[in-house]
Amino acid sequence: MATIGRVERQVLAVEGFEAHFYRDGRNIRSDHGIEIADYPFKRAARGSWTVREWIDRRWNRYYSGWDVEVRTAQGMPILSRATTLQSVRGR
Repeated sequence: MATIGRVERQVLAVEGFEAHFYRDGRNIRSDHGIEIADYPFKRAARGSWTVREWIDRRWNRYYSGWDVEVRTAQGMPILSRATTLQSVRGR
């Protein structure tokens, strides 16, 4: 099992962008003591996927019940879920 902060770091390392946990519209601090499953993926999703596809295919499979805000690796929020992951990663 992992903490929220650990999963956020795992997503950044694998996917090349930040993913922040939200519940009821509030950001859950990364040092919160909630235990959740580790991020199970070792390879980044395809750059042609949209943020929406990543959420549906990866995030929601393991973290259902949690909302997510996707940000660039530099911390800029992605406002459109139609944005490709390639654009999010800046490549």
